[in-house]
Amino acid sequence: MMFIPVAILSIGNEDDRAFMVRLYVDYRWLMYKVALSVVREPQLAEDMVSQTLCEMIDNLEKIRAVDCCKLRGYIVSFVRNVSVDFVRKRDRQGKYLFLTGEEAEVAAEDSVDENLIRTAEIDALKRGLARLSENDRLLLTMKYFDGLSDEEIAARLGVAKASVRTYLMRARNRLCQRLKEDELL
Repeated sequence: MMFIPVAILSIGNEDDRAFMVRLYVDYRWLMYKVALSVVREPQLAEDMVSQTLCEMIDNLEKIRAVDCCKLRGYIVSFVRNVSVDFVRKRDRQGKYLFLTGEEAEVAAEDSVDENLIRTAEIDALKRGLARLSENDRLLLTMKYFDGLSDEEIAARLGVAKASVRTYLMRARNRLCQRLKEDELL
């Protein structure tokens, strides 16, 4: 016997509820496997599936708009992102749990320093990107900021996947060169 999560049953609109029940029935094991591969604990994986369902309910209109051919990938991305966010948050919170008093204050100061360094690195990266050609900026942005795969970039640009890899390698090399010229790398 399969149990439908309370979050789905509490949806007021019958069409939305039926849609989410169908999604849950069709993809519950896939969602669980993806979550388990990230969190590595069965109970946490179940929690991640539940959390994902709640977030999917909040974004129901976006999910309905996804092409049925891409829905599986969308759901995998959704549950993976929820699981990765949980792991990162858990790791950040647990990082200094063993420290007390002055040690915790020093560790907190370290994280402020780390944030300042990260901000400086991001600023340097932005300056380096600004010095690249528009094509290089576009490629690197699609790959690393938009998170597109090589196939997706190839489709958008109308080129072969192998060409995308070559273009990306060259764009990264040019970016590294710009950062070295500015003595940022």
